[in-house]
Amino acid sequence: MIWREQHSISRLLQTMLLLVPLILFISIYKGMTALFILGVLVPFLYWGTLAFFKSTKNALYIMNEKRTYRLFPGDTETITLDIGYFGKWPSLNGHLSVSYRDVIKDVNNENNALGDKKLQTFERTISTGSGQQQRCTFHIKGSRRGVTRLNNISLQLRDMFSFGIQYLEYDKLYQTEIVVYPEPLPVFGLEKLHQAGYGDYHTSHSLYEDVTFPSGAREYKTGDSFGRIHWKATARTGDLQTKVYEKTTLFRWTFLFTLPAGQHEKNSMKAEDLEKQISYLAFMCRFASHKNIPFELFINIRVPGPGQIIRMEPGEGKEHLVQVLETLSRIDISSMATSPESMLAKVDGHLLSSQPFVIISGAELSGTACYAYMQRWKKRGGNVYQVAQTGSEAFLLSYFAERRISS
Repeated sequence: MIWREQHSISRLLQTMLLLVPLILFISIYKGMTALFILGVLVPFLYWGTLAFFKSTKNALYIMNEKRTYRLFPGDTETITLDIGYFGKWPSLNGHLSVSYRDVIKDVNNENNALGDKKLQTFERTISTGSGQQQRCTFHIKGSRRGVTRLNNISLQLRDMFSFGIQYLEYDKLYQTEIVVYPEPLPVFGLEKLHQAGYGDYHTSHSLYEDVTFPSGAREYKTGDSFGRIHWKATARTGDLQTKVYEKTTLFRWTFLFTLPAGQHEKNSMKAEDLEKQISYLAFMCRFASHKNIPFELFINIRVPGPGQIIRMEPGEGKEHLVQVLETLSRIDISSMATSPESMLAKVDGHLLSSQPFVIISGAELSGTACYAYMQRWKKRGGNVYQVAQTGSEAFLLSYFAERRISS
């Protein structure tokens, strides 16, 4: 069943239906032909209206292909909803209503909120003939981070003579999804990390290069180490050449995002501050992707399965970035979170084969147990940074410097 249906018949037609026996009796007794025709016509109108309702319920359909629209806040897009009709009646007219979360806005009408301000509606007029489809177009704009579908799709239809109203509610999940990414907010200090650790900026040594596997040579640049000079290539070309080594994914950026786990922590951190932290994280992930830096993400949201927390596998490139941004879009800051210590224990297991390069955002990680993990990573030659905020600006600060300041 595609539609849940309710209908109502006008009081005038219902009253006339009840009076049909009296109308027929009077018309026969008085010999009034016109009144007799009316008495015969009323039941036909009644059953005809019911037949119309049954036909439209069975003959209306919605094209429901799986689609995903991806936006940043402020981006605009046009989405469509196609309604088809193949019934016996020549045409139908009505009103379409669709609701959605306020992560998007209707560009043509922003004053369309329902009682719940987080729920908005699209309203459109429907007029189509048998064997035809009508395309309803909605112009939307990304408003804030989140995910929404077109929900509560309902139609209000009238029969040709307006003797009744039919209410149809779509009974299936509409597969179109709109994902609004977090708005990336800049974090200062990333460029220095990039220059020190990985990227097109040439240093004497990079954590992301395996010096046992040279892959070629390039032109010598000022600042290149003497030990990296490729003497054979230099002799062959006549110009100084520097060795280029294979990149290794054993070294990567590991992003940790923590939601407040306890009620006290939740009360101490405002929702808007968490939203900013998500935006900072989106910026850092996009930065890593643009610089071809492999990165992974851990979030202490409790999920079923052996991992028990959200983890995005290490990766790089546009496809990986899209997956991470979509995950950030789906974060519900009121979700049940695991303790920071539990998350760090799982993270530590994944960092055993690498030199940790960790960037923390979200709720503050404090306490003796958390500090012990950071110290362990530092002893293995790792680096741990925390996103700090001053006013409207955010920057990276060493986790240990942050601890000294707070202590």
